[in-house]
Amino acid sequence: MTTIGIAGLSFSLECGRTHFEALRPQTYSRFFKEADPGGAHVRVLIRRRSTASVTPALQEVLFDIKGYWTLLKRGCLRSLIVEPNRLPEPFCVARFDPAADSVEIDYSPHAHNSDHRVQHPFEYPVDRVLTIYFLSRLGGLLCHSAGGRIAGGSYMFPGLSTAGKSTLAGLLMGAGSGWSVISDERTAIACVGNRFQAFGTPWHGDLKVADPEGSDLRGVLFLRQADEDRISELPRSAVIPRLLPLVSITWYDEEVMPRQLETVERLVSSVPGFELAFRPTRAVVDTLTAFASRNF
Repeated sequence: MTTIGIAGLSFSLECGRTHFEALRPQTYSRFFKEADPGGAHVRVLIRRRSTASVTPALQEVLFDIKGYWTLLKRGCLRSLIVEPNRLPEPFCVARFDPAADSVEIDYSPHAHNSDHRVQHPFEYPVDRVLTIYFLSRLGGLLCHSAGGRIAGGSYMFPGLSTAGKSTLAGLLMGAGSGWSVISDERTAIACVGNRFQAFGTPWHGDLKVADPEGSDLRGVLFLRQADEDRISELPRSAVIPRLLPLVSITWYDEEVMPRQLETVERLVSSVPGFELAFRPTRAVVDTLTAFASRNF
């Protein structure tokens, strides 16, 4: 059995005797852990079994990326179908109840490549979709954000693909000023006790940075490339509309979405938000270090 820990969640993968291609070792290896019976635990049973029995016509379609993956709903059960148009049947189907603590993944007996090896079913999109759903029960979210840590506290740097997340992460990594980077692309938050903590995730960017350890979140700094380095505090009314497009909210699932929106409200109420205008130079690291020292 393999256990993967992401932002306080433990996914225990029970694969039987099947030998899959390894989960991306450059990042997932840092997320392998010992099972924690006292933590938030999700049992994932992976079986070699026909996937042709899924009947989308009898279920509500929640989300559909044509030809790649489809999320269906019937009662309390969700069915995530990966490669639904693959012949003779879909690659895999993950079935779960968002309120339960178990997932069943069936992968097709025909799911193998030219070397007769099977891609691991707990890869994108299965891993990320399950994390988004089950993390919501911990008061958590997945955010399109870089993340950095200094003096035991963490800071998130949310932004779209061209905002400069990897650029800033690279500057922090090479600065030698006490900063460590927890992620350059996807950062998770979870409520631990009465505080939000930030964690790196396996879904990295170009720098392939993924630190699974959590630390108290002290600030959310939205990125904007500019001609000077400046940090400006934002009112709460300005933080929410900036944050919502950058967090993975299940807008398509009305049973889970309200809980995620409540988490956004709590996050914005308890963690200050700022705008970081910056140039792609080493000087921004000094600006951030001085800022962090004042907020420690």
